[in-house]
Amino acid sequence: MNFLRARFSININSLKYILIEDLSNKYGTMSITNDVENVLVYLNCNGILAGYPTLYYIDTEGSVDIIMYDNNYKFIGFKTGFTNKEEFYKSIMMKKDSTNSENVTNYINKFNNIISGFLDNRNADLIEDVVNLLYKTDGRIFIIGNGGSAANASHFAQDLAKGTMPIEHSLRDYDNSTLHTISLCDNIPFITAIANDDGYENIFIEQLRVQLVMPDDVLIAISGSGNSPNILKAVSHCNACQMKIISFTGFNGGKLKNQTQYNIHFPFNDMCMTEAFHSLVMHYIVEKLKFIRTQEKNK
Repeated sequence: MNFLRARFSININSLKYILIEDLSNKYGTMSITNDVENVLVYLNCNGILAGYPTLYYIDTEGSVDIIMYDNNYKFIGFKTGFTNKEEFYKSIMMKKDSTNSENVTNYINKFNNIISGFLDNRNADLIEDVVNLLYKTDGRIFIIGNGGSAANASHFAQDLAKGTMPIEHSLRDYDNSTLHTISLCDNIPFITAIANDDGYENIFIEQLRVQLVMPDDVLIAISGSGNSPNILKAVSHCNACQMKIISFTGFNGGKLKNQTQYNIHFPFNDMCMTEAFHSLVMHYIVEKLKFIRTQEKNK
């Protein structure tokens, strides 16, 4: 990769966009296609492409094009962007100013518009199917995620275990059986031991093996990008064990989207928004389960 570092100046800006400037006038020329493919490999190996940032390529003449790549981070080609660097930087600054000028009202309105577009009949039916699956399950429910999705996993596990208890005379019925829910994001000693000894990609699959998962268990996999290796490895294991799997994804869904029986997908290129929408749907699922169980209890 030393030649790549010499040929290209790579500027990463909060993973929203990456600027790749060609310096080959100084360092000689080679096939631009091969070199860009190698840059994609380099960025992917370092986890930089997980959120599918926009890649801008500045050629030796100063024009700026967009590097197109597929779900597997393979180079597709170039898309015309800007005629010169000045035009590009002006566009970036305008986007920055627009973001800075956003207020809470605009943000909430944007949130409302997106959720309204998401809730068509197909997605509404899918969420109700997930509620029905969790209501009827006799097995355990395991939840996994990384970063903000790990926080959602822990929160969702707590809510499913405690927040779905039926209500009787305004009090929770603690004598009623609860949903057996386990977040695999919370045992920090076990997670760090696996990550240190066997690799971070194994932190969930090894816990699932210890739990001796069965076909009547359920896995809930949360991944904004849908491409986290530790998530995909755990999902593959659970599919082999014939478990039911629910996934929450964002962006284009990545590889995870098509590997689970139930996929709740928000196709937005914003991790914060994606995690917020995931949390919103999770809270609905909890409230709906509590409502169903309360009705059943009070019959």
